[in-house]
Amino acid sequence: CKMIDDKEQHVINGVKIKPALGTCSTYNIVYCFVCSKCPKYYVGRSVRPLRDRTTEHRTKFYKLLDNPSIKLTNEYKDDESDTYSLGEHLIEDHQLCNKSDFNDTYSIFIYEFEHYHT
Repeated sequence: CKMIDDKEQHVINGVKIKPALGTCSTYNIVYCFVCSKCPKYYVGRSVRPLRDRTTEHRTKFYKLLDNPSIKLTNEYKDDESDTYSLGEHLIEDHQLCNKSDFNDTYSIFIYEFEHYHT
């Protein structure tokens, strides 16, 4: 996966975190998206492969770019998994509006996982 960061450790809120091994196929994970433009990060978890969850976040960013009024819909308001927040951060905090900005701005590391699958 091109987005998986290969750093030996990350510092989140002053706490040093050593990433777990894994790939885009790894599932049952706690993952962290790290913004390269500011100190913000997003922690999530998924029972599905990281690739699938990353695609969902990226797709929501594209939807926000294509139709900003989606924020007025129930789909947006009822998003309990907070899938729109990564795209919203790029648009509102950094005024980024190209589809390539998602992959160019975020890196991911896997915090922990229960099963490893390649």
